[in-house]
Amino acid sequence: MRKFLTSVGVFVLIFLGFSFVWQQVNSNSASRHGVSKSTRTLNFPSGPFNHSGVITSELDRFRGYTDTNLQPMQVVGSSLNGLEVGAYFLSENTSTVVLRLNSTSETWKYLNCKYADFLVDGAPFSSGKMKYDGTVGKGYVIEFFSWDVPVDKFLTMVNARSVEVKICNDEYRLSEGNLNALRDLASRIPH
Repeated sequence: MRKFLTSVGVFVLIFLGFSFVWQQVNSNSASRHGVSKSTRTLNFPSGPFNHSGVITSELDRFRGYTDTNLQPMQVVGSSLNGLEVGAYFLSENTSTVVLRLNSTSETWKYLNCKYADFLVDGAPFSSGKMKYDGTVGKGYVIEFFSWDVPVDKFLTMVNARSVEVKICNDEYRLSEGNLNALRDLASRIPH
């Protein structure tokens, strides 16, 4: 009888050990692919989405991931004097979305004032640390603002009724078409 109980005890320990290892493997696999368990409970938008944006998905065979990209679309003005919004995520890391604003003008507008603030449904919204860059073309300057936004915050933003951004002293409001394009992109994040 004692031998039987010892065998049962060993079996139970092996089973519990296997269960623990199995949970760790599944947890690590999800985090390796940029998916947390909380991502499954987030409010991902569903279509149809009415917008004029262009979303592409391209596989980088050498790096083994897919880049899903909302190409920059006009918020205000024109392509040579205005503001565009775009965003993308990589299949290797779906825990963040890179949000981009591109300002085009004849001269540097934001060189000495490199900050931007958001209002989402009228409330201040922290989008994380901003990156700034710029380039000069023939007769124009493009200034780039980008943020690595966690998916949960990105979803809060795109599911909002209104999103406003203030770059230095200039205020802009994303149109319903801009928001629908961002929602369309968000709906494509694996979840």
